[in-house]
Amino acid sequence: MSKFLYVFTTGIFLAFAQLSFFFILESELSSAFVTYSSVTLSWLTGIVAGLWISKEDRALEKTLLLANIIWYWVIYLLVKWYPFESKLFPIYIALIICSGIYAGYFFKINKNIYPNVKKLFVHENNGFLVGMVLCTVGFMALGSKFLSMAYLGLVFVLFFLQRVKSLDRQC
Repeated sequence: MSKFLYVFTTGIFLAFAQLSFFFILESELSSAFVTYSSVTLSWLTGIVAGLWISKEDRALEKTLLLANIIWYWVIYLLVKWYPFESKLFPIYIALIICSGIYAGYFFKINKNIYPNVKKLFVHENNGFLVGMVLCTVGFMALGSKFLSMAYLGLVFVLFFLQRVKSLDRQC
């Protein structure tokens, strides 16, 4: 059960990460298609970079997850302090790539969590779909403060679930 919760919650987190960057930049920087496509391309670039990391280490997975807090908050604070400042766009792109690395690394390091990798993708994808709905509804109802608190909360829930999952493996 803890494997399922971990993978499903990771899907929710990845949806929040991707959509949070999109919603924040769309509302505070530009609502042009370039913003949407840049966020998506940057996120995918980060995923590919995460898949290329040759070292498979649970400590690195935790570090990348916790680093996501930094990447998110730097973007969040910059767009709040400097709204509609397009000169900062390359920084946003670089930080979104850094954030996406966790997603790629998650799939790389957890590919053997189930006997069949399809289960990993199904559970993560279902969590992603739930996360998309929760993130969108939360943002529409409560705004960007909801995104920042939910993002932070999800990182800590995942950190806890990683710990539970590793204890399950030891038993």
